[in-house]
Formats: sequence, C-alpha cells, structure tokens
Amino acid sequence: MKQRKKPSVSRLTKGLWRQAYDAEEKAAKLRELGFDRYANSVGAAARAFSDAAIFLEAKASQ
Repeated sequence: MKQRKKPSVSRLTKGLWRQAYDAEEKAAKLRELGFDRYANSVGAAARAFSDAAIFLEAKASQ
C-alpha cells in the first residue's frame, strides 16, 4: 500500500485563499438576491478560510 505524502502548506494555503474568494463571490450574489442572512453565513465562512490561510502562512514562515 502506498504511503500518503504530508500535505504541502503552500498548496493548502493557495486552496484556502481560493475557497475564501469563491465564498465571497457567492455571498455577494446572495446579497444581490436579497438573501442577506445566508450571505452573512457564507461571508463568515469566507473569513474563516482566509483566517486559516493567514495562520498557515505565518506558521510556515517561522
């Protein structure tokens, strides 16, 4: 059985930034449609993705 590699921090952070961007786009579209409550939830998820990316970048640079 092949052993899995440890995930790359740079690839993971890039993916988190992409997910944060996509979530912000979706939140904006929800706001346009009048679903502010759901847009706030999606916006919170976007902030969580970007916070995680910032945390990982800081850890990697230490």
